[in-house]
Amino acid sequence: MKDEAETWCDLLDMRRRQAGEAYENENKLQELVATHPYLLGGNQIDPEDERRWLLVRREQTINDAATKMGRWSLDHLFLDQDGIPTFVEVKRASDTRIWREVVGQMLEYAANASAYWSAHHIRDALASSESDTEAVVEEFAKRDSAAFWKDVQINLDSRLIRLIFMADCISHELRRIVEFLNEQMETEVLAVEIRKYATDGKQVYVPRVIGATAKARDRKFGGAIKYFDEIKNLCSVNADNIVVGFMGGIKELEGTSIKLLEERRYKWDWANNETGSRNPAN
Repeated sequence: MKDEAETWCDLLDMRRRQAGEAYENENKLQELVATHPYLLGGNQIDPEDERRWLLVRREQTINDAATKMGRWSLDHLFLDQDGIPTFVEVKRASDTRIWREVVGQMLEYAANASAYWSAHHIRDALASSESDTEAVVEEFAKRDSAAFWKDVQINLDSRLIRLIFMADCISHELRRIVEFLNEQMETEVLAVEIRKYATDGKQVYVPRVIGATAKARDRKFGGAIKYFDEIKNLCSVNADNIVVGFMGGIKELEGTSIKLLEERRYKWDWANNETGSRNPAN
């Protein structure tokens, strides 16, 4: 009689490549992420609503405050299905700068991109590699491209972006930095370790997301993102027991048309002591 495991599959003894030998060079790892974005670990970042990725551009330029001209180059710029800009920097573990210069560099990228980018800017970057940009966006987002780009603009205006450090091995130093930043900042800060296993010519790549702690998630996403009809139903059932985030407050809300209200998304949280508490991410 065959062993029970053999009745299900042929097991392979795959050995993990050690840091430094897993990838020939940094560019190989960058190409891997560009062609297989699922390696960003979207199902670990949001287990309830797996993040999907649209690659906007590799080596995306970012302007600085002084010259308003391109000064830096981001390894990868992605958008997820909610239009959240996601910055990805790729480094090999052998690059000792990964927990020193690169962290500060990424924060500088985020600060300047938030100040000078618009949805139109990102759409132009995507158009440089995709001839039918709107068709690509609608197939990816599963909705009207105009609504998607409005979400991108709302996220930029709200500083709702995501920073991901990616490497073949994440050091203890970088892990501590990422977890601290993600728990303290409104911006989502994560690291992704891409482990490579190989045997007999076969290779398997396994992403491991670092920094998505329960404390960070509770702080950022106390309530799930919802659309207008969902929010109306939520309010009708819970009355004063919830608070809904709206950029600009009551004055901005009163001056916004119903059409725009129906097109945007909302973040909510439970109220506190009947007066409401504001989630810092809203």
